[in-house]
Amino acid sequence: MTTSRSFLSRLRSAAEMLEGAQSAAASVEAGRRPSPRALRQLGLSPEAFDGMRLR
Repeated sequence: MTTSRSFLSRLRSAAEMLEGAQSAAASVEAGRRPSPRALRQLGLSPEAFDGMRLR
């Protein structure tokens, strides 16, 4: 049996993803590493970002 997610649950997930994107983009533009929380909100592993060169 599959469970269906409510509209509010999907809306909350989308809002969290946008929040993570905004936070990560601001960090990268400032030459800093995004927080692990922001990366997880985007579905990225914080460890995968370690090899990235920011500037």
